[in-house]
Amino acid sequence: MTQLSSLILLIALTCLGGVLLSAWLTRSVDGNAHVINNAGSLRMLSYRLLAEVPVKEEDQAVFARIRHLLWQPEIKSAADNAGLKPSLQALQQQWLQIIEPSLRTAQNREMVKTQVAAFVDNINKLVQTLDNRTTRRLEQIARMHFLLVIVLIAELLLMRAWLRKRVLLPWRALMNQADKISLSDFTPRVAVKGSDEMAQLALALNQMTGALSQSYGLLEQRVLEKTATLAQKHDELRFLFEASQRLQGNQPLNERIDGVLTLLTFVTPLMSPTLNAGPLPAADAGEHQLYWPLRPAQPERGYLNARLPSSIQLTADQQQLIVTLCEMIANTQTVTSQQDYRQQVALMEERAIIARELHDSIAQSLSCLKMQLGYVQMQPGLKDPHTVELLAQMRQQLNRSWQQLRELLTTFRVQLSQPGLLPALAETCEEFTARLGYRPELDWQAAGAAFTPSQALHVTNIVREALNNVARHASASKVKITVKCSANQVCLRIRDNGRGFVADSVASQHYGLAIMHGRAQALNGQFSLHTVPGSGTRIDVSFPLITTDGDNYDASNAFTD
Repeated sequence: MTQLSSLILLIALTCLGGVLLSAWLTRSVDGNAHVINNAGSLRMLSYRLLAEVPVKEEDQAVFARIRHLLWQPEIKSAADNAGLKPSLQALQQQWLQIIEPSLRTAQNREMVKTQVAAFVDNINKLVQTLDNRTTRRLEQIARMHFLLVIVLIAELLLMRAWLRKRVLLPWRALMNQADKISLSDFTPRVAVKGSDEMAQLALALNQMTGALSQSYGLLEQRVLEKTATLAQKHDELRFLFEASQRLQGNQPLNERIDGVLTLLTFVTPLMSPTLNAGPLPAADAGEHQLYWPLRPAQPERGYLNARLPSSIQLTADQQQLIVTLCEMIANTQTVTSQQDYRQQVALMEERAIIARELHDSIAQSLSCLKMQLGYVQMQPGLKDPHTVELLAQMRQQLNRSWQQLRELLTTFRVQLSQPGLLPALAETCEEFTARLGYRPELDWQAAGAAFTPSQALHVTNIVREALNNVARHASASKVKITVKCSANQVCLRIRDNGRGFVADSVASQHYGLAIMHGRAQALNGQFSLHTVPGSGTRIDVSFPLITTDGDNYDASNAFTD
């Protein structure tokens, strides 16, 4: 780089020297053109005065103009630069001593014509001398410029040769190596001799290529690891998306959760994941069972259980994925529970409105009929046995209709304060404890089962009707209510140790049994009654847990029970 700087400095100095020399030569002829122009003016003014002889007063300005032109600084400077100062002084003296006095005193032109011609000739000689000198100076400038161009071309050729050898060829070698590096080829090396900057750059590039070769190998390994990690994260995100879609589906909650847990086995090494109710158990190191609470703040409200081979450990991302899934399942359960509760509330409000309308219309009409029938029966002239018997049958039928209506209104006024079948059955048992004198036993074996609001209402009313019969007719000291759920099949059993009865003798007269049978049909299930006098009564109801069209029973068929 020092040699390149020297070449550039040499070229710059050559150019600067040429410029300075040109400036000096140009300055040496500076003003010659102006002097030549003024010399022409002197000739013209001299002949003008000659033409005016004898001169007049108004010609004094011409004399002043000639004196000004002869003694102006520009002509003096040009004469000094050209070495013509004596010739200029002689010309000035000729004007002062000969030409001007002669012109002023001459009476005709012939007297001064020769003198004026001599004066003009001297002016022409001075001008010719200046012109010749200017021409020589310009020729010198041209020759100097030509020589300067030759020198510059030689210097440029020298610089080109040096740049090609010391810069261009090494630079091409460096670029070729850079191109190969860009293609992930780290084997070539650049051989540049010398100790200048290009050689140092080649050495640095060779060292960098070696370091890149090592780093590239490490980066390839890291890329493979990151690619595998990103693929795993992609699978996890896709799993979370599909899990969210499944949990928001229309299938029963148990089916949605089972489908999500099945997907979990494809993105994690977990085996047989299951969802369980109840508090979180202690970890079992022997079988390597793992547990995750659905709600960390409430571990008693269910957990996820899975088995993990002892030779495998879950990564932090997999742990976070499982925790996130637990949160999603818990949120889905909460949302489903809230939706069920809102449906129950809406259904209860609608039933309460219907109950009020029935009470205000049909119940009052039946009461009025009973009063009118009682008035007819109390008439003293009513003695026909057939009419008396007929009126008695009418009163009996009217009382039965009144009783059926009361039971229907009681059913319609059932209120569930909490969502879900288990809280509803617990409230029902608490309600009948005072009437029975003991608390009915509730055996709940349907943990995790998702009952629809309609199913929960039907089952609750069946249990209420059964407990009402126990309180009124059974004289039992113990009642047990069992709810089981297996393979999406629900079994409800209500059993007491009361006095029992003959089923065929009362089935046609007991409206409550018809109500329970109708509700079992609305659940797409089966209703069976088992009773023996003196041995208690057992009622069995079985129905599928999967939601069917029968769940619409409350909205369309409940009023025809």
